[in-house]
Amino acid sequence: MIYELRTYTCYPGTVPTVLDMWEKQGKAMLDPYFKMVGQWTSETGTANQIVTLWAFDDMNHRQEMREKLMKHPGFLEYLTACRKYYVTQTSQFLSATALSPIK
Repeated sequence: MIYELRTYTCYPGTVPTVLDMWEKQGKAMLDPYFKMVGQWTSETGTANQIVTLWAFDDMNHRQEMREKLMKHPGFLEYLTACRKYYVTQTSQFLSATALSPIK
């Protein structure tokens, strides 16, 4: 299992717009391909951030799902619309450890 931690830093005041776009359009498009573990907004530190954690079986699974998503009708238009609100976007890949999860 691998995890992709994506952090979107948005222009000031646009986080609600991006989250609304996600709720109305993005979620339905991504749900068949990507398993979201969680999504958060920043309360401290860097302002105007949306942090999303995705789970995949492995890097091959991620690549396969990403290729399918890119063929989904309307996804590229959605992506283009969202990107105009981003200052930066980062991705980190994390691997699970043998430790038990926090409960």
